[in-house]
Amino acid sequence: MKAFVSVPPLKAFRSDGERGGERCSEVAAEAQSVYRVARILMWGSDCFDGLQFAYDKIDDLNDAPVTVFGSLMGNANAQRQASQPTAMLDLLPDEIITRMSGRKGVWIDSITLHTNFGRSITCGGKGGGDFNVPTPADSEIRSISFKIGDHLTDASVFVLQATPIKALESKLAQDLQKILPSGEDPNRQLAISADNIAQHPEESKFQRIRASNKYFAANVGVLGSEVATCFMIWCGFEETFEHEDQFFTFQPWHVQDKPPLQRIAAEAHKRMHYLKNVGAQ
Repeated sequence: MKAFVSVPPLKAFRSDGERGGERCSEVAAEAQSVYRVARILMWGSDCFDGLQFAYDKIDDLNDAPVTVFGSLMGNANAQRQASQPTAMLDLLPDEIITRMSGRKGVWIDSITLHTNFGRSITCGGKGGGDFNVPTPADSEIRSISFKIGDHLTDASVFVLQATPIKALESKLAQDLQKILPSGEDPNRQLAISADNIAQHPEESKFQRIRASNKYFAANVGVLGSEVATCFMIWCGFEETFEHEDQFFTFQPWHVQDKPPLQRIAAEAHKRMHYLKNVGAQ
């Protein structure tokens, strides 16, 4: 007999900052489900018309994903254009929605969803004033609902608190702090190797770096041989030697020999975003 651990329901937060009493109606969004938010679809032009999440079953990456579409939370305009979303973002493996902002007045004019990889998607017009939904730190947005009429109002954001993805990010941050010399802040030059891979995962030339490369030597090599090697390993590279020449090949330890391009990009994005935007604490 399997033992099941009770998981608290998702918590709701409203755009006015007050926690709502609503319960999430999306089964795939619930904390105990085996699905992750894999795609964001949005509709809108002069104002925001609708939103839909697609969820993929968390499974072996070699298998075709099982996709479940959540409810299309939208007005008549969005429903008529259901097959033609205005904006769409496919989330990478380990990428989660962490924050919602936008513009609103009497109704919601626009929505922006932000991810832990520093990416975002926006849809709608420029009316109204700015707002942010104050979701807790280290939480993941799993579903969003609205009061629907001619326009959308009263957004409720359903979050999973203490998401495991955030715990992994904290471990990455702690490991980096141990590697870099005291007072040494990560910068865009240190992030360039991961940035190239994140933007062009199909380009093998970015996944293998010679340590004697002038750019590498000037920006990473200056850390010193030992620290530079540890830093590159933190970035997901493996150290190799050919005829006494040192190389670094992108190969995160938990990724199989021939990972999908999405996984390669995801591993690079995780490290790149931390280096560029967070820095050593």
